Amino acid sequence: MIDALHQEATMWMDRFALTLNGIQDLPRLLAKAKAIAEVCSAPEEIHRLISYCQHMIDLMAHIIRNR
Repeated sequence: MIDALHQEATMWMDRFALTLNGIQDLPRLLAKAKAIAEVCSAPEEIHRLISYCQHMIDLMAHIIRNR
């Protein structure tokens, strides 16, 4: 059971790594969204969503680098 869960987790991490590596523009697009949200006086929920997205990208990049 543990081995099956480990294999599934590894599969998803590999898929995420391919996706993250394939999206070179992700940091630029996130910065653009943040700039637009600031200019347009977006609701706080939008700012929290952008911060959450940035946190998740940073976290997954860290995990992938340290694999």
